[in-house]
Amino acid sequence: KYGIIVSNPPYLTPSWIDEVAREVGWEPRMALDGRSEDGLALVRRLIEQSQSRLKDSGALFIECDYRQTDAVSSLLRQASFTDIQVVRDLGGHERVVWGRLHE
Repeated sequence: KYGIIVSNPPYLTPSWIDEVAREVGWEPRMALDGRSEDGLALVRRLIEQSQSRLKDSGALFIECDYRQTDAVSSLLRQASFTDIQVVRDLGGHERVVWGRLHE
């Protein structure tokens, strides 16, 4: 089992991909598309799978859009993660949500 898992999963919604096309147009669409209307389908899967792969008190870090930090925090809480925190990027935007798994 792992003490830390760090992830940058695809998390953009279909409409956000169009908004940021100029900034990330060189990225393959599959690297951006969160595969659901809220962009969090793969985040949900990651949280679920991490529960069997993290040590007790292991930490899961998830990059997401600043508009998703509340939803990701809630998903972590629902999955028995605690000590949930949001980290800002260099531009001051909420960018990473992380928490610790307690079995």
